[in-house]
Amino acid sequence: MVNWLDRPRVPEASSTTMAGTIGVLLVIADDIARRRLVNLLAGHDQLRVVGEASSCATALASIARVAPQVVVVGETLPDATGAQVCAAVRRRHPQVASVVLVSSGQLDVVAESLRAGANGFGLDQHSAADLVTAVAQGAVGWSGADSAVTEQLLEQRHRADPHAVTARLALLSALERRVLQLLAQGLTNAEISRQIGRSPASVKTYVSSILRKLRLDRREDAASYAPRLEHPAGQSDPDRPG
Repeated sequence: MVNWLDRPRVPEASSTTMAGTIGVLLVIADDIARRRLVNLLAGHDQLRVVGEASSCATALASIARVAPQVVVVGETLPDATGAQVCAAVRRRHPQVASVVLVSSGQLDVVAESLRAGANGFGLDQHSAADLVTAVAQGAVGWSGADSAVTEQLLEQRHRADPHAVTARLALLSALERRVLQLLAQGLTNAEISRQIGRSPASVKTYVSSILRKLRLDRREDAASYAPRLEHPAGQSDPDRPG
């Protein structure tokens, strides 16, 4: 199985890059967003925008002309996704690093970009300092500018591990398993309480316990685990949430 969080091998930065300014090529479709980033990076001594592009094709042509150390790529372009741009850059210009700007919560975009060869990423609503850090670190290797997103990706991968899922489901009591099955049917707490003969407040406690044991935030996410239960739970059980 490919570990999609494996970081791509990054060429060692040249002495010019380390000692002087870092040349940045902005590859962002929206003119206003691109201009905003130009202004933002203009205030940083170590970063210098050497070119702009609004498509993958123009970006690849610009790299040969302006020789940037890092390209900053938006999520989508008219002719490619950000991940596809990263893959093309890595294939044709392996000495150039890439950083992808994503919207909050777009973990699939981050994961796809990392698989494609991105060296880092940043959230497009970040503060100026965080975005500058993402670009500067991405130029010389892996960007840890958004540890929160990294943690979410690690958690997402762990949730997808069938062994981890089985182990977490094993923590549920028989009644919690029954509640999980009813959740998967789309029942409300009040409807579940009538099914299992407990109060709605008790059902709320069971649901909270299920989410905690499965390390989830939403009941909708928990419901997707129901088909993985090995055995049907009984109709009622005196077990209390642990």
